Amino acid sequence: MHQSAPGWYKRPVTPQPAWRRYSKCASNACAEVAPTDGQVLMRDSKDPHRAPLAFSDTAWADFVEAIQAGELEDLL
Repeated sequence: MHQSAPGWYKRPVTPQPAWRRYSKCASNACAEVAPTDGQVLMRDSKDPHRAPLAFSDTAWADFVEAIQAGELEDLL
């Protein structure tokens, strides 16, 4: 694994995960996610061959909870 920033890791993925994107994403500029064993992968749909970011299940759940609570609105 290669550390790209504190707490973020990129790594090659095998076998091919099942990528999903938000159903209302009309362009090819979307974030895609793929749950795997013990982690959630995230990639940019514009560059699907680049190594994805990997989050632990706990970190992903905290991220989703923060979005749902509106805690990240000031970042937009």
